Amino acid sequence: MSTLRRAAALVVPVAFVLAACGSATTSSPGPLLTASPTPAATPSASPAATPAATPSTSRRAVIVDTDLGADDLTALAVLLRDPAIDVRAITVARTGLVHCGPGLQNLRNLLADLGVPETPIGCGRVDAGPEGYAFPDSWRAAADAAYGIGFRPAPATSPGGDAAVVIAAAVATSPAPPLVVALGPWTNVAEALAADPGLAVRIAGIHAMGGTLDAPGNVWAGETPLAIPVEFNFAADPAAVAAVLATTIPVTLVPLDATDDVPVTPAFVAALEADHAAAGADLVVEMYARTPFLAGQGQFLWDQTAAVALLDPTVVTWQEETVGVTAARPDAGRIARDPAGRPIRFATAADPAKVEAALLAALRRGGPRAHPFTLVGQLSVTWDGTVCSTSAAPIGPGLHAVRLVNGTAGPVALLVGGPRPPKTWDDLLAYVADLDPTQPTPDWVVGIASVEAGPGGEARAFADMPAGTFGPFCVTGEGPATSITPGSPFTIPAP
Repeated sequence: MSTLRRAAALVVPVAFVLAACGSATTSSPGPLLTASPTPAATPSASPAATPAATPSTSRRAVIVDTDLGADDLTALAVLLRDPAIDVRAITVARTGLVHCGPGLQNLRNLLADLGVPETPIGCGRVDAGPEGYAFPDSWRAAADAAYGIGFRPAPATSPGGDAAVVIAAAVATSPAPPLVVALGPWTNVAEALAADPGLAVRIAGIHAMGGTLDAPGNVWAGETPLAIPVEFNFAADPAAVAAVLATTIPVTLVPLDATDDVPVTPAFVAALEADHAAAGADLVVEMYARTPFLAGQGQFLWDQTAAVALLDPTVVTWQEETVGVTAARPDAGRIARDPAGRPIRFATAADPAKVEAALLAALRRGGPRAHPFTLVGQLSVTWDGTVCSTSAAPIGPGLHAVRLVNGTAGPVALLVGGPRPPKTWDDLLAYVADLDPTQPTPDWVVGIASVEAGPGGEARAFADMPAGTFGPFCVTGEGPATSITPGSPFTIPAP
């Protein structure tokens, strides 16, 4: 959290930040994890192809196994709209983020939006065993809610069977040995192989986002990141990873070593917003708008990088390695170099510009959604060091873009809020003028959004604006020197 945001949280601790109704925040995204020194092995500039590469004249048969996180939804939009990819089935890894019921419905909705509702789908078992690390409940709730995407409910054209059975059927009916694209825990893949060990020779390879060799891990135990280098997809079901690596199936990994190079940036989000006529791009723009933290600090293009690396292997740098996996805690799910292990190909680094360009192009393929995402309007506020001025204000309730332009040499935070009737705007101004941050915030103070811009910069977020009277507050300084400058209020009429 930045110094300015700490100051804003101190001055208006609940009113505009912590208790914001549909609050939206933004900050400049940047790498949360840093890579360790480059390993001794010599990397290649790019592979000739991923293990399951097929001639460019034919479509590549693919089975996608996913836990339907936000990055999974984006990766699916990439793969389902690519003319060179033939998605034979999609299975939901229930040991990951999403639960089975909402996950299957979200998947049906996504497939309907992308024009492929008949794609076979399935869901796997919930138990990852005693060594697995469970994803936090709040993360799972967000995935169950599809990150706020306003899907139109799709009918159950594909009933959704057992994931292992769906995988086996897709392998059996595929015109060529399919590639398994694993975007979550490997539980379903391990289950399918356990049910039919002969399946391994009929699978062309596994291309997965998972693991880390030299980058820090991203698994949290409570509020503390684990000290061991382990990635969540592998930590969620380490026994499944060990079982799959024990086979002879060729494996390609796009681990944190590569995805740490590709944070979600404001420039990427802005470019996507500028052209989101295609269904895939529109879905992702809506997801970022409904759930702003997905475009904030600490967010990376995880599964998205894996998806575009499948389509264009040159977006990452590859290296051959022999590895083993630890299946027992405390470092369950850790992969490491092991001369007695098995060979894999893994991505050691990614080219952010190439990944972003490939992802934008992929998301813009194909036609529009039947019901495209639209914003009601925009709230634009400029801070010139003296005046907190509004140049565009909401004219109706609903989701709006919030834009802050900072014309000064110091940082500024924009807070948007208002009073709950019968209290008035004057009551809110009086409250802010005499605010005592040690006292509880009264329930009549309604917070809508907060956004922060650096010196001479701009920032954007999204906020759901209800009917009522609201206004901007520009916050500068820190601690006792914090200054709050109110702007002019605006009224949003009830529909």
